[in-house]
Amino acid sequence: MKKFLSQIREFIDRHSLLDTNDRVIVALSGGADSVCLIHVLQRLGYECEAAHCNFHLRGNESMRDEKFVATLCRNLGVTLHKTEFSTAEYAEQHKQSIEMAARELRYEWFEKLRVQTKAKAIAVAHHMDDNAETFMLNLSRGTGIQGLKGMSPRNGFIVRPLLCMHRAEILGFLQEIGQDFVTDSTNLEDIYHRNFIRLRLLPEMQTLNPSVTDAINTTSQHIGEAFCIYKEAIENYRKRLCHTTENVLTIDTAELLKTVSPRTILFECLKHTHINETQLDNILAAVKSSNSGRQFHTDTHRIMIERGCIEVVSAEEEKNDSLLDDWIIEQVDAMPTDFKSIPKTEAYINGDKISGELTMRRWQNGDRFYPLGMDGSKLVSDYMTDRKFSRTKKENQLLLCHGNDIVWLVNERPDNRFKVTDSCKRILHIKSNK
Repeated sequence: MKKFLSQIREFIDRHSLLDTNDRVIVALSGGADSVCLIHVLQRLGYECEAAHCNFHLRGNESMRDEKFVATLCRNLGVTLHKTEFSTAEYAEQHKQSIEMAARELRYEWFEKLRVQTKAKAIAVAHHMDDNAETFMLNLSRGTGIQGLKGMSPRNGFIVRPLLCMHRAEILGFLQEIGQDFVTDSTNLEDIYHRNFIRLRLLPEMQTLNPSVTDAINTTSQHIGEAFCIYKEAIENYRKRLCHTTENVLTIDTAELLKTVSPRTILFECLKHTHINETQLDNILAAVKSSNSGRQFHTDTHRIMIERGCIEVVSAEEEKNDSLLDDWIIEQVDAMPTDFKSIPKTEAYINGDKISGELTMRRWQNGDRFYPLGMDGSKLVSDYMTDRKFSRTKKENQLLLCHGNDIVWLVNERPDNRFKVTDSCKRILHIKSNK
């Protein structure tokens, strides 16, 4: 037992998971792993409180687990926090698997509990065998390098003090101290992907290598270390290639194609759009062939191939009409004497010319205005073409109007008919309130 405890103490210290006398919330299901965890942390001197979730998924078993945990905490002198969830209903409402719903519900509650109790961390009982299962599960799903780095000893306030131990060692410890536990009967059914890996796949792999769990954990650790380097490199590429203006993400395609792995880097720049593999390949092919004008849609974004760049716009952003509610119009005494200091995102107009309401809308074909500083009028479409507006910027260009007259080509140029003059008695300043 002493060796078992000292190994865990050394692991906790090496990864700075907890400090002596820290208050810790222990996720306590009643299974062998979590029961071991609370015993270990208590014996190592940490102030423990337990958190138990009843997901109402296993009928009488769920109630049995709750009673067992209550008795255990009473015997250990540990404060027990309990909650219950209608997990199946939540999963259906949010179109999630039962497993994902349960995970989301419990971790959200754990964090609320941590804040409420002023605990330093939430300890969960994942161990080396769990990590190997996660590695194989993610490998089968094709999650990429991030999924293969496995579990981290720490993830925010979540700590995993048993990640250095095997399941067999945990069972041995419980047997030595004479502590029983409950068993989730669903863990014995191989119809679930993780259970299939635990009950059938890993035992078969052990016939090839009896230490396969150790080998997988070592590989996972190496990948985790490599992932840190990968993340830093991706961030450097992102800074070089990506620019965001007016809620449009722009990716420089010329620079992208010069990188060591354009597909990987493009995926990392676009993964927030929930792009799929086929779309990724098609976008890269369009970029390589300079196929301007192509568009791709995901559930959340629109991705466009433009001259020399890829433009990414949130679908939610496109729905936002940015009407006048998004702008502040205030009367001021004077405008800045240095005209060059006025940003394009603001405008000063002659309030004496405004006799009715101002409105905001998107431009339309045939719209014409008198650009300040230019002679005569110009079609808004011609103005945007001359300025080499991208397709996205054209589609989203707004106009501030007074009746049928354009007052300001928003974030570009005021109309000459509404310019501020020396005789102007009322000056209006317009700027975004975002």
